Order: sequence, then structure tokens, then C-alpha cells
Amino acid sequence: MATVEERPIGFGRMKRKEDPRFIRGQGTYVDDVNLPGMLHGAVLRSPLAHARIVSIDTSAALAHPKVKAVVTGEDLAGLNLAWMPTMSYDTQAVLATDKVRFQGQEVAFVVADDRYAARDALELIDVQYEPLPAIVNARKALDTDAPVIRDDKDDQTNNHIFDWEIGDKDECDRVFADADVVVARDMIYPRCLETQVAAMRVRQSAALVACRRDLIDVDGATVSAAGCLRGLLGRHSREQVARAIVDGVLAFSRPPADVAHST
Repeated sequence: MATVEERPIGFGRMKRKEDPRFIRGQGTYVDDVNLPGMLHGAVLRSPLAHARIVSIDTSAALAHPKVKAVVTGEDLAGLNLAWMPTMSYDTQAVLATDKVRFQGQEVAFVVADDRYAARDALELIDVQYEPLPAIVNARKALDTDAPVIRDDKDDQTNNHIFDWEIGDKDECDRVFADADVVVARDMIYPRCLETQVAAMRVRQSAALVACRRDLIDVDGATVSAAGCLRGLLGRHSREQVARAIVDGVLAFSRPPADVAHST
């Protein structure tokens, strides 16, 4: 651990500790994690930005000799796990059920003996889509004639989903009123994602145990496996996401191996 003198105050520089093992080829990256009985996951994503799901046929993927499970949104819906909470009391689909609402949305999840079989099985899943009008401009999403994307929400008639406020409104208004110059600007905030990884042990008790290796290197930065798991589950309800992962795999797989590994 860095001494008091070595720790930066505010924005500062700290000596890197991990470089010696990196330059010796001794880093532990996600691809290096190989635990006994470990399974690999792969996600099938929608090629369309807005489309109704007519049908999903997973029979060919399930027939693959190395595939242990194929989970769809309909499977999770049967367990009341298809939707999870997100920002400002909104919800989002764990796996799409009735339709896809953005390009790349998760449609199915495959668990297999190795990463190659998992990705091969994705190509064996047959999804029939009914294309719907898409929105490619965030500002036009609020036009009166724009197609409603989130029709999963009761009484939703437009694409204004929620207002997000934080802080002291009265004080903020006072500061702006007293300011000599006020600059107004519309901001488009794109979807922001961080790299997350978790290796977990799946047990019948639905307990999650972090990877036995203490450190995993992600994009050159060292993080703890337990920290990865907390990061993966911290943004939403940890219990909800954990149950979706564990219950979904246990309910729709052949008897699972000891460890599941998602990349």
C-alpha cells in the first residue's frame, strides 16, 4: 500500500505497481482465468434497432453437444425475471421479450463448455423479427409523430421516459438568477458502458462466490474479482440481477458445472 507521502492529493500521480508482472507476461486477464468445470456465456444481440420478436427457435442451439443452456426473455418472464430496475425507478429488459428497442439489445444467452461453442451456438438460434420504424436522432424522438419505443410502460404515449433531478432546486435557481452570465445548452448524453467481468460459482442455494483468483487485469488496469462482481451488480438491484443469472441458468440448463464464466 502506498505511504501517506506517495498518495496523491486530489488529482495527482501514483506509482504503478502492476507493470513488472505485465512486462514479464505474468498478467492475469479474463482470458487467462481457467477454473475446473468452468462454463462460458455468449449473448445473442439484435441486428435491428426496433422490431417485434415474432419467434425464437433455440432447438438447434440446444442440440449442440457442448451447449448446456439457452435462455430467452420468455424463459425469464416465466420466473418474473425478464425486467430489472434501472435509473430513476425505470426498468429495462434483461433479455428482450415482446420486441427489441435498440440495436444490439440482448435477445438470448447461451451457456456452453467453451467460448467457441457458445459463439457457434449463437448462429444456430433462429430469431424472426418484424421490423418497426426506428428513431436515429435523439431530438426527433420527442416529435409527436415519432414511434413509441417504450410501449411496455402503461399509458406511455411518447418517448419522454423520466425527469431526473438532484440537488437543491431553489438554491440552484437563486445562483442562476444572481449570475452575471448564463449559458444554456442542450446536451445529448450517449449510452455509457464500462467493461465489466465476473467469474462466479453457481450453487443450488443461488449464492454467488467471486472468482478464486484475487486479481483480474481488465484493459491494463488491475481490479479485484469481487470488485468486478460488485460493479456488475451495483448499478441495478443486485438481488434482481443475481437471481436472473442464477435462476435462469439453473432453471433452463442441464445440470450445471461448478463455475459459470461470462465474457
